[in-house]
Amino acid sequence: MSGYNKIDDNTFPNIMAIFTGMNLETAQERCHYDEEGGLDNCTTLFNWFKEQDFATAYSEDACWMSTFDYLKPGFMEPPTDYYQRPLLLAIEEKLQAQELSGLKYCIGPRRYGEYVYDFGVEFAERYLGKSIFGLFWTNSFSHNDWIDPATMDERMVEYFKYMDKSGIFDNNIVIFFSDHGARWGFLRGQKEGYVEERLPMFFMRVPQWFQTQHPDIVEALRLNKNRLTSPYDVHVTLKHLALLSLGRNGTIELPSSCPTCQTLLQPVPHNRTCSMAGIEDHWCTCIPFESTDKDSDEMKSIANLVIEKMNKYLQDSVYAMHCVSMSLDHIIESNLKLDLHTDVHKNRIQEYRINFVVDPNEAEFEATFLYDTKTKAVLVDVTEISRLNRYAEDSTCVDDNIVKKYCICSGNVREKADD
Repeated sequence: MSGYNKIDDNTFPNIMAIFTGMNLETAQERCHYDEEGGLDNCTTLFNWFKEQDFATAYSEDACWMSTFDYLKPGFMEPPTDYYQRPLLLAIEEKLQAQELSGLKYCIGPRRYGEYVYDFGVEFAERYLGKSIFGLFWTNSFSHNDWIDPATMDERMVEYFKYMDKSGIFDNNIVIFFSDHGARWGFLRGQKEGYVEERLPMFFMRVPQWFQTQHPDIVEALRLNKNRLTSPYDVHVTLKHLALLSLGRNGTIELPSSCPTCQTLLQPVPHNRTCSMAGIEDHWCTCIPFESTDKDSDEMKSIANLVIEKMNKYLQDSVYAMHCVSMSLDHIIESNLKLDLHTDVHKNRIQEYRINFVVDPNEAEFEATFLYDTKTKAVLVDVTEISRLNRYAEDSTCVDDNIVKKYCICSGNVREKADD
């Protein structure tokens, strides 16, 4: 799916959109995922597939940063029939490890990701020809550096060949996908990085017999390859596939956070917009922009208004005493959203996207926001502002997943390097 567009910044919200059909705001309201037992109260695809009598499995490496556990209590009870986390925690504790880009890459005699993929292959073989659903997610060789995944290229080819030879591909639909691209670093700093971050890979392998029995679905998938799609669509698609495999017809409940989303087993409209796919403007790759004068007094003034909103967000948080105030250092790039039907330069309300650096610590951000040319006010969702360089060393005093992106702890302020 070349037009598969993420709906939020990092892993958790994009996976939650697939597994619950909810954005973070809705998920927090309904099941309080950041509290003990909260995730267990969320109706996930793990629960749903269990109710359809599917065997379920879940494995994820780099346990400290795993999707449902990073800065969250995680599941109190195993979410699936087969749950590898306890074993992986023991492996991390007992076996020697070698690191790559700051993550445990090899543990004991194997690469960490191989424990996850072996678990997935064994699960599929154990239930060959039966109804199964599993998530086998790896971070150890891909999260911290966009070059590192190449170290697993040959091994992944071996896995795919084995899955073909063993009959796994003939008995299952396999999706090989990611949640987002590089969110910081060299690649993100390139022109292409804006798109690469927002359009993660998404491949689906469909058995030959399925293609023969459902030519209309195959045609829809081929058509949708180059159309705009989102994680919410995947949520609907997985349910659709389950009902097909069970020989059931029925209405599939659409995602609560995207009632206009749909199954990918039917054609997606060619004129689909990001709002129709549940994608906010800040993450949307389909919006045309034009460059503006980033060094103008007006743009500096607008950038300062955005930073004021960020500072206010921190001041209103429980971490106010720990985070220092930020100020504009310089603007890297500024862009104005275009409209194919009107001259936006005459509009009172204009939409901008700017990349800027703040003091201290040269923290780099990207914000999409509305600007009222009459009142000189900005409307911005601070939680949607992207951090474009690494912030782990800046925000050690904070354990909130969102605040960490913006907080520069008073004890972590570094002297500015000489130009």
